[in-house]
Amino acid sequence: MGTPRTSPYGSLAYFYDQVLGDSAFRQAKRRFEWLVRGYGIGFSSAADAACGTGTFLRYLGRWTDRRIGVDRSPAMLRMARHKNPSPRVRLLCQDLREMKLPRPVDLITCHFDALNYLLSLSGLSAALAAFRRNLTPGGYLIFDVVTRFGDDSSGCVRLVRGPDYRCRWRIDRDRARNLRRAVLDILVRRVDGSSRRLREIHLQRPRDTATMLGLLGDQGLQVGGAFDASTLGPARPATRRALFLARRPTAVVHRL
Repeated sequence: MGTPRTSPYGSLAYFYDQVLGDSAFRQAKRRFEWLVRGYGIGFSSAADAACGTGTFLRYLGRWTDRRIGVDRSPAMLRMARHKNPSPRVRLLCQDLREMKLPRPVDLITCHFDALNYLLSLSGLSAALAAFRRNLTPGGYLIFDVVTRFGDDSSGCVRLVRGPDYRCRWRIDRDRARNLRRAVLDILVRRVDGSSRRLREIHLQRPRDTATMLGLLGDQGLQVGGAFDASTLGPARPATRRALFLARRPTAVVHRL
């Protein structure tokens, strides 16, 4: 028998912060604060879509205690609850394409490749439609996507060790299908000294800026800007990760 496979982030959740999450949070925090300052974004309620282990959700507590975290991984949500123990913070296990919050919020964020996991345009469009439905009129949407994969990432192998785990992952490109495939082989050491081997496979597809702008327009979302996530200048053809700011239009009253 081969190594048992688990769903993405099923095993990685327990050491995700050490491997990726902490550095990803620092980047997301820098971009978010730049947008808040530059565009005067205010909100009294917020949801973090694909919230992962809940680090950014916890950070949003600087602005509001009315927060909702959404993720499809139960393991990630368990970690998020440890970081957000307040009963006022709601955690929902939902697919982004079918996201339904208890109430609309003033802000939805979605960070760090989450939308690149939606491999079809119809799935991506469904997620953006769900974001719009769950925003209050005038509410903000902030998200990033990988717009192009660098050739330097193909064939990359990385090994990360911790006191009770070892994670080896290899990234490859499927140029024919325009996919990036990451295979994570994880060795987890149990308290009794035994170990368990697991494998996670992650597939992502890049989305260029023009496609994202078109999909946002199709869903009736007003675009405030598309930026290069590294430089925070305007997104360009060479941009590898783009940051988007959009808004649900305010209600229009038609007079007879």
